[in-house]
Amino acid sequence: MPRKKKAQDVPYEFHSKVSGVTFKNEDGSDRQKLIRDNCRPGMELILKREPQNPYGANAIGIWVAAHGFLGAWSYKQIGYITSRVAEELAPIMDKGGNVRAKVTVLTGGERGDSVGVNIEISVEPPKAISVDTA
Repeated sequence: MPRKKKAQDVPYEFHSKVSGVTFKNEDGSDRQKLIRDNCRPGMELILKREPQNPYGANAIGIWVAAHGFLGAWSYKQIGYITSRVAEELAPIMDKGGNVRAKVTVLTGGERGDSVGVNIEISVEPPKAISVDTA
């Protein structure tokens, strides 16, 4: 859920959840398997803006470094920033702000239930541009 408006140049942090963790990726990879095999508390995640996403121009994908075939590493998508939070973060990212995410806890997964991912998001908005009129 988006936070109360902050000053444009003040860094801040908050907690959220990864959306879409039960879907499969376009390449057929299973996000649940990727989460179970690769996500751990404290792990940094990759955030990628998807302004051409057909479901929303503010979309922000969440990717994890995944251990693949013969020890090769690749990046695989595990879900998205929720749409309400992406509405706040997309403009910051588009203006050059630094937005990072890391795993705080994995939830569920008992008795075959889906695994959820709680994350901490750190936001460093772009610095205000000062114009020298002298």
